[in-house]
Amino acid sequence: MLNQLRRGAGNWLAKILMGLLVVSFVIWGVADAFRGMGMSTVATVGGTEVPLTRFQRDYARAMQALSQNVGGPVSPADAAAYGLPQQVLSQIVTETVMNNTVDALGVGVTDEELLRQIQADPNFKGADGKFDPNRMRAILAANDLAEADYVNAIRGLSERRQIMEGLFSGITAPEIMLKALYTYGNEQRTVRYIDVPPQAAGKIAEPTDADLKTYFDAHKAEFSAPEYRSFQVATLDPVTLAASTPVSEEDVKADYERNAAKYGTPERRNVQQIPFPDRTSADVALAKLSAGNPLSDILAERKLSPADIDLGLVAKTGLIDPKVADAAFSAAPNQPIVVDGRFGPVIVIVTEIKPGETKPLAEVEGDIKRQMAEDLARRNLLNIYDQVEDALSGGQSLKEIADKFHLAFVEVGSVSLNGLSPQGDAVNVPGGQPVLAAAFQADSGSDSDAVKLASGGYAWVDLTQTTPARDRTLDEVKADVASAWKAEKTQAALTAKAAEIAEAVRKGQSLDDAAKALDVDVMTTAPFKRSGPVPGLSAGAIAAAFRSAKGSVATAASATGGQSVIVVSDVYDPDFDPTLPDSVTLADQAGQSVGNALLSEYVSSLEASEGIKINQAAVTQVVAPGQGS
Repeated sequence: MLNQLRRGAGNWLAKILMGLLVVSFVIWGVADAFRGMGMSTVATVGGTEVPLTRFQRDYARAMQALSQNVGGPVSPADAAAYGLPQQVLSQIVTETVMNNTVDALGVGVTDEELLRQIQADPNFKGADGKFDPNRMRAILAANDLAEADYVNAIRGLSERRQIMEGLFSGITAPEIMLKALYTYGNEQRTVRYIDVPPQAAGKIAEPTDADLKTYFDAHKAEFSAPEYRSFQVATLDPVTLAASTPVSEEDVKADYERNAAKYGTPERRNVQQIPFPDRTSADVALAKLSAGNPLSDILAERKLSPADIDLGLVAKTGLIDPKVADAAFSAAPNQPIVVDGRFGPVIVIVTEIKPGETKPLAEVEGDIKRQMAEDLARRNLLNIYDQVEDALSGGQSLKEIADKFHLAFVEVGSVSLNGLSPQGDAVNVPGGQPVLAAAFQADSGSDSDAVKLASGGYAWVDLTQTTPARDRTLDEVKADVASAWKAEKTQAALTAKAAEIAEAVRKGQSLDDAAKALDVDVMTTAPFKRSGPVPGLSAGAIAAAFRSAKGSVATAASATGGQSVIVVSDVYDPDFDPTLPDSVTLADQAGQSVGNALLSEYVSSLEASEGIKINQAAVTQVVAPGQGS
């Protein structure tokens, strides 16, 4: 599980900058449970108390997000090993410290600016691209957020950002740091290598009963039977709901007429625009054009070419200046007019008009009906969600509720956490991993929280049976144990053979002669970076190549599961050019990382001056219920 949790840090730059990019503040264990702190308070920061309910809410959300990221439920032990309690509590304490600083410095944000930020959130935009308050309320409700709480959170974030950006934005990383990072990420190696074939391991004798018992006893956990669970799932899906949501022909027609511009192309005009230093010059030029003087004469006087004045075939919205746009789209073709534009007077000439086109209702009716049904379904979905929750609280069974509200209902038989049946077959779980994770977090006989689905819908899980994990006997898995024993012995023999070949090459034998003795080919890679991947080489072989100097010999697991012997034939060190796009991007990332590191130091100093107390007993009550003292 912890390996899954760490996979997101695999990028080379992420590994180098991890300590800088993540602003983490070491506050866990600052103090034990303080006697004067009640169990309703999880921490105090200066004179500010942090309620336990805040930590409970944020920790539950963090656990759910982590479970979704790793594709399965995360146990309290795994979450603790990953440091999730510390991360959540650190974030809460950091916010509180910064909020205290905001209050002390008198930083604020106007209601107008706050409204602008909220309305600019792309998540809250409707089908027309504008802010949709109903969509905002639906999203907040789906995420268990009260509107007032959300507004306060955005206000606090905006105020904290003012301090952080004022102090730390625009910081640049030292050039020596950029050079080191650039070299690490862009140096290249070329290697020649051979894969030691399986037959080089020689004949592996069949294991004795004693061998099997010894191996089984040492690896018993690998052959154990996992926990299996059976459960019921009821799903409320917006797409399914939309299919049964009626939309009248009148409503479709009204939407079409109201949004006709969406269902076609606007009128476009080919526009020419000649700028002038003042209105008098523009009027004189217009008089010349009206008198029949050619346009080329006017352009020659203004030292302009036809390309300089051509704005192309544009829609009205494609013109930056509203006054020019209004004039151009009301002017007759080839009739020049003077416009006092935003940047000075101009002569506008329309040379071509392409009328707009609107698709007939019959052509777009299906799309309109489907979109309207989905919008109605999303609104109805939250109403049904509330009714389902009320029915669950009232004691009705999940099957009864599914029948009453026409929810999809499935009974899932025995399935393990990795989605397999006891026979090893994949089990189709409605809603996928999030629902499976919820089933393995549920307690028998108690209601579980609704699971948010990727489709925007919800699923409810009712656990019906749990088959505990158990150790299998050797007789049950004897064939698997024998196979694993032979695989281990084969790998050990291949590792020894690869080490033997590598040593011979170091002492002067050519890699070609070693390959000939094994009846394999010598492969040569193209130059590659440490970020890989490299066809034919495993990640271990790539890492070994970058640990080795030119001419060095190394061994590593092969891409096919055996062993490779590699010789580093060339090393290429890059020249650092700060003007290249990659260098500029690296400088931006590194500068942000340095700024984050300084921010971390700043907040740490604020924490030290404020004074932080952690109620360890209250924390334990949340992250490991039943284990508190």
